[in-house]
Amino acid sequence: MDEPAVPPGILGPKDVYEMLGEALNRIHRVKNALGIVEQSKPPPLKAAVQPSQVFIAIVDANREVNGLLDQQFSPGDVFQQVTVAVANTARLLDSPGEISTPPDVPEFERRKRPTDVYRRLLDCFEKVCRVGEISKVPMLRIELAEEQIEKAEPSDVYDIASLLVSELTYLRRRLPVSAPPRRTYSPGRKLPSHVYQRAGILQTQLGALIARAERNPGWLGKQDEAPPPKP
Repeated sequence: MDEPAVPPGILGPKDVYEMLGEALNRIHRVKNALGIVEQSKPPPLKAAVQPSQVFIAIVDANREVNGLLDQQFSPGDVFQQVTVAVANTARLLDSPGEISTPPDVPEFERRKRPTDVYRRLLDCFEKVCRVGEISKVPMLRIELAEEQIEKAEPSDVYDIASLLVSELTYLRRRLPVSAPPRRTYSPGRKLPSHVYQRAGILQTQLGALIARAERNPGWLGKQDEAPPPKP
């Protein structure tokens, strides 16, 4: 099944609604293939729902769908996504004609849990939001209660890593000139501690990116034109 096409221009609630409709159609196709005839009853509509509430509902639904997978998300899957985020941030840190120097690898810390990785990636997301704020580029914001963070599962960690990749790719594509990031590879078996260490590299990079944006808020070029669509 091909991925749905990304709508052009700035995404709005209508685009989200249509994308959810596409997802529902795929679920119906799976049900038909499996011979499942039971129909679910749509919940009653709620008035005055905020976009942030819709986002949380989608995340919760995505977690339920992930639970149906034969092969659950592993630390190796998250590690690869964080590596893609690192590669995109490296391109954002490059200067014209000069490739940025990778930061030192943080010390490896044992016995890290998915929750620890989740917290570090949330901090990375806050840093990306700060870059967008300085550069006057609207970015997605995430607000989670402490109990939600403590209950983070591997699929949640994968989701936040994927969102980081999306936001960083969005920023990179706004650069006047940008080379594509280096290709990543399947890292094989990894532990949460490995992902935590790799996320530490991303934290350092994003700290440097904030400093660059503060020195030159217009580093992404003209912002008065409609940005390209997010990947």
